[in-house]
Formats: sequence, C-alpha cells, structure tokens
Amino acid sequence: MKWTVGKIKERCRIDGECWLWGMALTTGYPVFTPNGKKTVMVRRWLWEHMHGEIEERTRWCVRSSCGHKTCCNPAHLFLASRASVVASAWTPLARARNAQFSRDRAAVEGGPFAQKFPQSVIDAVRCDPCSAKEAAEKYGMTYSYAHKLRRGKCRRQTAAAGSSIFAMAGAL
Repeated sequence: MKWTVGKIKERCRIDGECWLWGMALTTGYPVFTPNGKKTVMVRRWLWEHMHGEIEERTRWCVRSSCGHKTCCNPAHLFLASRASVVASAWTPLARARNAQFSRDRAAVEGGPFAQKFPQSVIDAVRCDPCSAKEAAEKYGMTYSYAHKLRRGKCRRQTAAAGSSIFAMAGAL
C-alpha cells in the first residue's frame, strides 16, 4: 500500500484542527509501518514527505505546535532541537498536558478504531476451549487481542483481581 497524507488523515480522529492518531503509539507518539518492514514515527514521515529528508536526524525532532502528542496535522508540525525537547519535557505545563493525554487515551480505550467488546465476550474468549485463532474468528476480534486476553496481558477489560480463568469457566 502506498502511504499518502490522505491515508494518514483517514487513520486520525479530527478534533478541531488537530489530527489525533488513532493507531499504534510508541511512548505516546504515533508510529506506523509504511513499507511493512520498519516502524517509523508518523510525524517524521510526514515532515520528510512534505519537506524532504532531515539532515542530522539525531539532532532534530518533529514537534507539533498544538502540544498534542498524537497530533499529525502537517500544518502543526515544526522542527525542534533535541536539547529543547528534553528541556521542555520537565516544565509543569508539559507534565500536566501529558497527564491529561493519559486520561484522554484511557477514556478512548485504544483510539477511534478500537472495537469495544462486552465483558461476556471477553470472558467467553478466555474460557473457550478452542484455539485463540478460532476464538478470534468466532468473536470478531484480532488474533493478537484474543491471545493477549487468554494470557491476561491485555490492560483493558481484564478479569477482577484474584479471579482465574477456571473460576470464570465455572461461572458461565
């Protein structure tokens, strides 16, 4: 698939002028795999796609003027030195903004493309005797999500503390 600015925008939730990335994040920043091999930062890809290669890549970061960590609107992007980024990360305003981002991200639970499953489906996937792949197809979710649910590695919609798969199986 050939990536374009339009395809990036399709994968974002529009919030005013901001394009908030709704897919994969690394340390809170948008990432994707444009060629299917190497994961890259969405903002850096957009900047280089629109303005050309960044010289001295290790010295410069692509930031957004609006302050949203997940904003990918090309109009909001600018280059900043790594030193200024590190210095600004510890200001009280930045810490407050990052805390708000974490609360917003938790409220959205995986972005605009995440499908929410009722707890009964989550429990059924955990207790179903078939393979994770078969359970994923049966309940309409990805294999990796079904596999994480079974291993108890999924952060959202996890079982109550102290409960086990065997206790849930008895409850069904």
